[in-house]
Amino acid sequence: MEPNSPKKIQFAVPLFQSQIDPEAAEQIRKRRPTPASLVIMNEHMPPEKDEKRTNISQAEVSNFIFFNIFLVKIVLLLETLGLQTH
Repeated sequence: MEPNSPKKIQFAVPLFQSQIDPEAAEQIRKRRPTPASLVIMNEHMPPEKDEKRTNISQAEVSNFIFFNIFLVKIVLLLETLGLQTH
């Protein structure tokens, strides 16, 4: 994609980030499902829905984790800038 393309989104990230507020990090962690919690939810599905269950590859789990980390960083950046994320 070309640098001046209108579809490209660029984020300015501060050069130095202090430690994440533990309370804010805990709130973010509680709002987001983890791959493990998704598996646990799938395990508690009734047997008739078992047929719809799919196997999650390691790449899909890695992508899920990466995406969640990216979202957490965006939320923290927005909160640092004083913007609400709710």
